[in-house]
Amino acid sequence: MMGETKKLQSRVFTLVVTLCFAVSSVGCGTLMHSERILSRPSDKLDGKTVALDCLWLLPGLVPGVVALGVDFHNDAIYYSRSELEAMKKGKKVRLRIPSIAPTGWKNPRSEMSRRGEEDVTSS
Repeated sequence: MMGETKKLQSRVFTLVVTLCFAVSSVGCGTLMHSERILSRPSDKLDGKTVALDCLWLLPGLVPGVVALGVDFHNDAIYYSRSELEAMKKGKKVRLRIPSIAPTGWKNPRSEMSRRGEEDVTSS
């Protein structure tokens, strides 16, 4: 009976650690700001992304370090240069996300870009 309880505890612990690694390996900034991965990073850190990554230190040291490492490696923790330029000019930042719409389909929102708002795309 005692051996079975230890086996179950060991399996639960292994499952929890595996789930922590899996969730933290993608990192918060990589999920929230995937457009930053391919853009040129600036030298300014995004405070919100750093704070969310540091929250992973609460469940354990390893998930927090992995989340920070993934975001630093992908440059998702830095503002992109186009984001900084738009913030300095006081313009609203709107991201253009490629759609999977069929060819010939007209987007009713395409008029927005003609009204003076700046489109920020990954370069």
